[in-house]
Amino acid sequence: MADEICHQRARLPRLAIVTTLMPPKNRLWLKVLVGGLLLWALTVAVLWTTQVTTLIPVVIFVGSFLSPVVFAVWVFEREEYSGVSPDGHASALTVPRLVAAFGVGGLLGVTLAALIESVALNHIPGILWLPGVAVIEETIKIAIVWWLARSLTSYYLRDGMVLGACVGFGFAAFETSGYAFNALIATNETDILPVVETQLVRGMLTPVGHGLWTALLAGALFAAASKTGKLHLTFSVVGWWVVVVVLHWIWDASSGLAAILTQITSGEPITVNAFESGKLPSPTDAQVHLLALYSWVLLTACALVGIWLANRMWVKGRALVPGYPYGPSADDPAALAPDQKP
Repeated sequence: MADEICHQRARLPRLAIVTTLMPPKNRLWLKVLVGGLLLWALTVAVLWTTQVTTLIPVVIFVGSFLSPVVFAVWVFEREEYSGVSPDGHASALTVPRLVAAFGVGGLLGVTLAALIESVALNHIPGILWLPGVAVIEETIKIAIVWWLARSLTSYYLRDGMVLGACVGFGFAAFETSGYAFNALIATNETDILPVVETQLVRGMLTPVGHGLWTALLAGALFAAASKTGKLHLTFSVVGWWVVVVVLHWIWDASSGLAAILTQITSGEPITVNAFESGKLPSPTDAQVHLLALYSWVLLTACALVGIWLANRMWVKGRALVPGYPYGPSADDPAALAPDQKP
């Protein structure tokens, strides 16, 4: 018993370090989510009641940016609390750089993607459209990450994931605002319901879209750069680019792939038109249910694979941190200050 008490006392200084280095859980992302939802709901309610069309841009802007901003803040808080470099310095990322990644990176990414897609994919077969979109958008986003990170003096895997997520979430925000506007002009310009539905669906899917894919690729880019101190292409980075392009393509093509799977299950011949449109000509009730089932299975599988890869990569980043998640480990004397070592 005496030996056990002495052992516990010997561990107290080290445990104290961990406690003092653990930051308060401010959960700013939750405050942004609750406040943003309330403001968005209030604006929608006023627009619905008064039909004052000048509020439509506000609804589109707030609703489209709310979810991406919330998740950008969430990943920033994770980086702020655990992004410590091997030499004990804080993350090389700054708030202005992350804001630029979200705002400028997102806007520039959507604009360049629209320009290149309209030129490069205008005359290709429809079956190649979605793979082309995935290649163009993922290449543009990682190029923007590269440009934003070109002047950093140190590179760590988790920094890359956070910077990439901010670029991806910014891209998603501007893209959603475009889809919401298209939903508005496709119907009565005073009918706000299609806009709200578009924002709700895309908002709920935000965590497993552009932000996730770009975080994976940027994390791989920074991991490669951490070994040389410079951003450069490696076989690993190219491999991860292929992975995120495939995930992006499966996500976008889920309805078409579901149509093909439905045809296979129903014993019907596979048609290119079914893949391109994501629909079947004169489907039976059973085929309608199969089509919806396969579509959701593909989306869910794609999301789960992306989340699993991101979590695996984030945990791998702990090897670059002296103590996880908030400071020196109580079981790692080498990470402790000299005056605290037993």
